[in-house]
Amino acid sequence: MGAEFDYSSYLLYDPDGKIKQIDYIQKTTELGNISIALGNKNVGVLIAHSPKRSKLAEKQQKVFEINSNALFTFSGITNDGLSIVRYLKSCSVFEDVIKDRSLHHLNSFDSLCTDAALRTLTGSNRIYGVTGIFMIDFEGIKIVEFDPSGYVRQTIGSCIGNSSQSCKTILEDEYTKIGSADEQELVALGLKSLRNSFLDPEENPLNNEDISIYVIETGKGIKIVDPGFYEF
Repeated sequence: MGAEFDYSSYLLYDPDGKIKQIDYIQKTTELGNISIALGNKNVGVLIAHSPKRSKLAEKQQKVFEINSNALFTFSGITNDGLSIVRYLKSCSVFEDVIKDRSLHHLNSFDSLCTDAALRTLTGSNRIYGVTGIFMIDFEGIKIVEFDPSGYVRQTIGSCIGNSSQSCKTILEDEYTKIGSADEQELVALGLKSLRNSFLDPEENPLNNEDISIYVIETGKGIKIVDPGFYEF
């Protein structure tokens, strides 16, 4: 009988030199529910679409409060996303209690990105199976997107999840409006981009019961907006 071969410890490459596991993970993250974040120096808006899969099921939590000024949402493998939530909460407590300073929007990801990069390069552990969006009030509203390979980027608008490219199309077309927009205008633009991902509203209707809207305003913390105020 031949010796066993553990493929989980090895990285597989396609002819173009791309790591196959990353392609698989990217496809996994595109199966999750849609989340949209956009903001400027004064205000940020995070919109999450989380429909109930069954009339008997509880609505799945999509957005997590890291502290009174920060939110995180993810698309992909739930356990991996929750581990990042715990990581960010731990970083927030450490910065507050030990360092007596606010959680930094980019530096807070240093250890996580190192771990994610090592997983990508060595294959000793499974690659993180999530894409995430982090929004925080740090010297103005900051939005950061986390990639499974261990790359983070700051942005004024981000979309993750199923049909996220359809959402990005709207944000990219109207990105010049984001910098000067107020809360109402940002919410309206976010919902417009969300509606663009529902190409057949009769077959797959969009309703306010499936939507959560969070707002962070500089110096005022987090508030939840009732989606019932908006038309769908």
